[in-house]
Amino acid sequence: YSGGSGARAVMQADGNLVVYGGRGEALWSTRTYASSGGSVRLSDDGAVVVSSGSGAVLWSSGSDDRSVLRAGQRLFGGQSLVSANGAYRLVVQADGNLVVQSAGGAVLWTQGGAPGGSLIMQTDGNLVHYRPDGSASWASRTWSPNLATARLLDDGVLVVVDADARALWARSP
Repeated sequence: YSGGSGARAVMQADGNLVVYGGRGEALWSTRTYASSGGSVRLSDDGAVVVSSGSGAVLWSSGSDDRSVLRAGQRLFGGQSLVSANGAYRLVVQADGNLVVQSAGGAVLWTQGGAPGGSLIMQTDGNLVHYRPDGSASWASRTWSPNLATARLLDDGVLVVVDADARALWARSP
């Protein structure tokens, strides 16, 4: 795509969709990286979708998937992921603990943290809970050269998957 201002959108070979300005400077990107064969398409509902070579969705303009924490995204105290069926919730509590609970409030598992901490899906594929001072209190100890995401499944399992939808780590209730 190229608009009248000289800006253009480019789907790069590395799986990153980038908008470049008229002088060649990167203005915006999806920050998605597939090992090879990434593609961009317009879905039936009008969303722009970036997929890996295997078809796994890496980014979508119309995505409001509250069950997914994408690479580079962070949850702070009081924020949560919700399974697609609404039956489970992963909450970063104000006290810093990570808790998976049922819709009825029953705690299925908990991971200790620190008040003021946050949970981040790092771009290196590691899901990490950080204390306010920047030190890690917990990590999935996963690594992926492909863009990984954390997802809360409909059975309450928290899973880290790479861009090709391969499970790297999981925690069951």
